[in-house]
Amino acid sequence: MAGSDLPQALGCELTPTGSVAAIDAMGKSSVPGVFVAGDIATEMNQLIQAAAMGAMAGAGINSELLAEAWEARGQVAQG
Repeated sequence: MAGSDLPQALGCELTPTGSVAAIDAMGKSSVPGVFVAGDIATEMNQLIQAAAMGAMAGAGINSELLAEAWEARGQVAQG
């Protein structure tokens, strides 16, 4: 989505060069639930780099979803 205004519309923090700033190694952006990878998150524009970042972002998304499910399960058990 390089060149897109979607990250700004979502409220993502941008770097001085216009990439979306990731706040951790898993590609989490400054907006909850929004992860970044590839050309939008780096100037390296290399396929292997984009694939690696995508794998990390996928793991981060999975981790957040599992945490939400775990919390919901705990609330049901306590409720």
